[in-house]
Amino acid sequence: MAEYGKLSDQEMKEEAVKCLCLILRDNDALFAFAGNGEVPYFDEKGLMQDLPEKIAAEIKGVEEKKGCKIHAALKTIFNQQTDPMETYSFLCISDYTEDLPYAISSVSPRVHQIYAYVFNKSIPGWSEFGHVIVQSDGFRLVRIR
Repeated sequence: MAEYGKLSDQEMKEEAVKCLCLILRDNDALFAFAGNGEVPYFDEKGLMQDLPEKIAAEIKGVEEKKGCKIHAALKTIFNQQTDPMETYSFLCISDYTEDLPYAISSVSPRVHQIYAYVFNKSIPGWSEFGHVIVQSDGFRLVRIR
C-alpha cells in the first residue's frame, strides 16, 4: 500500500473487511462481503435484512462518484414522532491512504466510531460524509449517533 495517495479497489476492500471483523461476528455477512462484495444491510432495529434494490443502486452510485468502498448499510429514522427523516449510513473506506487511521475507532468493545457517507433519503441535499457512532452485539448493528 502506498504511503500517501489513492487506495486500489482491492486495498479498500481489504480495509473494509478489517472494519467488519471488528464490529460483526456474523460469518455469513463477513464471507459474503469478502467473497463477492455483498454489502450487509441492517434495518432500523439493527437486524440484518436483504439489501433493497434501490439502496443497492444508491450504494453503487456513491462508490462510483465518491471513490469509496461501502462495507455496510444501516437504516435510521430520525424524528419518528414529529417529522420522520429516513437516512442510510453507508459505512465506508475512503480511497485516500491518509484517511485510513480515521476509518474506525473503538469507543468500547461494542461501540465504534466509523467513517460513513450518510445518504439522506428524505432530503438528498443533506447527504454527506462524516463519522457515525454504531453499536453492535456482533450480529445486530445500529446507529446510535
